[in-house]
Amino acid sequence: MFIKNSFRITILLSCLLFLLSACELTKSREKIYLENAKKVATEKDWSEVISQIQKFIAIEDQASTQDKKEAWFLLSEATGSLGQLKESAEILELMIQDRAYNNEVIVEIYKRLIRLYDRSYNFRAAADTRVKLINYKKIDENEAASILLKAGLNYQNIKRYREANKIFDSALLKVKDPALKAEIYYYKAYGQTVFNEMDTAQVYIKEALKSENINDKIKGQIYYLNGDIFEWKKNYLEAYENYQKALPLYPNRMFVQKRIDFLEKKHAKYLKREIQAKEIEEDSTKQAEALKKDINAVENKTSETN
Repeated sequence: MFIKNSFRITILLSCLLFLLSACELTKSREKIYLENAKKVATEKDWSEVISQIQKFIAIEDQASTQDKKEAWFLLSEATGSLGQLKESAEILELMIQDRAYNNEVIVEIYKRLIRLYDRSYNFRAAADTRVKLINYKKIDENEAASILLKAGLNYQNIKRYREANKIFDSALLKVKDPALKAEIYYYKAYGQTVFNEMDTAQVYIKEALKSENINDKIKGQIYYLNGDIFEWKKNYLEAYENYQKALPLYPNRMFVQKRIDFLEKKHAKYLKREIQAKEIEEDSTKQAEALKKDINAVENKTSETN
């Protein structure tokens, strides 16, 4: 009886050892597939990356969350690199549904999705994902404002200007950086010009120009937009002066120069008359200020004498 029990125990132990070995082999195979995928990824052999990751996924139940994350990120990258951007995004969307990932990983997934949607010109999805990212995790207010600005620009790219303005308003509630605030106001102003709401647009332009340390590129765009509005209003002198301010700052100087040349050619007499009138007015103002200064000096001297 003892011999029979010993034999049974030996058999059970052997089976247990076999199962443990099989588990270890499975884990090793998963690691091997993942390492193979990483290796061929450095060689940009994306089809082979997908092949290795598919083998990994087939036995991923035993894999760690970290390994799963790396594998699925690699699968998304490989799919996107082969031009299958929609499928690449779908892989990331599936990852979001996996509750095994922590907040840090989910944020990284959202950021990868945003880059994919921007790359594929899916501006609506890019905007929506940016808003989801803001709502998902508390982010520094300036960073949040920057993300919302880009979401607003996504909406402008698909000509949804009302939605864009709502996003810009949300960004303005968060922004602390003056330069970033100026940029947001500029794009709000641009959105108003689409509906010919030029007075409102110029209110936003004035707000933008109040900010300090404005990026030269944005400042050039602000002056150019202001010039364009004044030209639309047939106030050619103000348009001309704003184009002149934009000229050294605007990214495409030739574009601005064409507007200046057009005004100088089309409205030469008007500009000459208005510039002369403005110079006379400025001279009169200077003379009046000088006279006032002299009168004050005489009054002060008289007061001292008395």
